[in-house]
Amino acid sequence: KLGVSWHTARQWTQQARRDGLTREHQPEDLVAEVAKLRRENQELRDTNELLKAASAFSHPNSTQNLGYDPLHR
Repeated sequence: KLGVSWHTARQWTQQARRDGLTREHQPEDLVAEVAKLRRENQELRDTNELLKAASAFSHPNSTQNLGYDPLHR
């Protein structure tokens, strides 16, 4: 809660609109943005799947502690 009345918040919003401080989203803007974000999400999912598949064939970590290390006691 902001601790102000509904009327005060409404006045602030109206003043911000008059001052050009808000940007009203048009439906076509939102549709384009959603489509862009969906494409980006799919690309990221595809990349993650590719990296998971590639990691199955990668070499084990060369710095992995295998339990016996005569240099570090």
